[in-house]
Amino acid sequence: MVLEMNAQTMNTEKGIEFFEGTLEELLAHAKQTDKAIFIDAYTPWCGPCKVMEKKVFVLPEVSDFYNNFYISYKLNMESSEGVAFAKQHGVNVYPTYLYLNASGEEKKRAIGARQPNKFVAEAREALIDEEKMAAMAVEYLEGRSDQAFLASYMQQLWIADASEYNQVAMTYFNTLSVTDLNNENNLELVYALANDITMKGFEVFAENSPLFVEKFGDKSVADKMVVAAFNSLDAAIGNNDYSLFDQIIHTIKSSGSDKTQAYIYRASLKFYEGVGAWKKYTVVADEMLSNTEMDKSESAYINNIAWNVYENAGDKNMLKKAVKWTKQSIELESTYYNNDTLASLYYKLGQYDDAKEAAQNAVNIAEARGMSAKGAKKMLIKIDMKTASK
Repeated sequence: MVLEMNAQTMNTEKGIEFFEGTLEELLAHAKQTDKAIFIDAYTPWCGPCKVMEKKVFVLPEVSDFYNNFYISYKLNMESSEGVAFAKQHGVNVYPTYLYLNASGEEKKRAIGARQPNKFVAEAREALIDEEKMAAMAVEYLEGRSDQAFLASYMQQLWIADASEYNQVAMTYFNTLSVTDLNNENNLELVYALANDITMKGFEVFAENSPLFVEKFGDKSVADKMVVAAFNSLDAAIGNNDYSLFDQIIHTIKSSGSDKTQAYIYRASLKFYEGVGAWKKYTVVADEMLSNTEMDKSESAYINNIAWNVYENAGDKNMLKKAVKWTKQSIELESTYYNNDTLASLYYKLGQYDDAKEAAQNAVNIAEARGMSAKGAKKMLIKIDMKTASK
């Protein structure tokens, strides 16, 4: 069985950077910098809040967007400041995520734990200013082409994922020289938008990487390249594009990250899963899990890999490898989910005694923790029916 929250694609020590200070100081800083605000309204006892902090806020593909486009703020709703804020803004469910403009006006809110892609998509949506874009479109069509205007218009189009982005981006990047990149505003804009190797701007970023290293540091630039590679995977999967996949792997290899091999494994697994190349998926998974030291936090990730093979592979050798991985997951942390996966794999392999033992373990764990064991109990019934007929 697979867990619902599978947010783990990459790890980083950085994550979303949160503003330190009071709400009043936050609002003043936002006005001064003309930057939107993201507020994480949480409580110390909130389970989904902790999941998001540990599993989603830390992902580079998430933190890269939030750190570039928002001033982020964690607000404990049980603090005096939080209680007053909750009353003023009608916050009574946790976590609640509020997206405000630079003037402090609410543009959007979301409630509860989110998958990483949705969490970023909602942040993008809150930044879209359709009125501003429409006005800028008129100016662009009338021939306005100064660099500052193009930069602002291009950013708006990128945020909105508008089809006009590439045309305006091409115009903007054609105006840039190395001297222009030494301008802090241009440098920061190219850095912010260089998060997909298929988009205009990444090439400028990659070709001038020393400038960005000087400004942002080796590790940040390496992380940026890895994020851009991962953000391009959906396009590669959607078009079954092995050539783009090769470019993604090349970008990760050339990033200079100290976790290059781990990222290559995870990008490869995501791509092969997406295009349904299950034999290649199994080879990569087996190599990764044989050569990588995993800790308890990776148990669910390993189980998800094994479940993918269970659901999509009929080859016995592939299923046997998935059994090995599931046992590895159980050794790290024995849960209802990985014992249920083990039972399902054994059942598919026709090893009914082993399947029964694993399913019973799943039931015992679920009952001890007050969880539903419906799936494992159904498996026990299936096993009994199968063995009774023999």
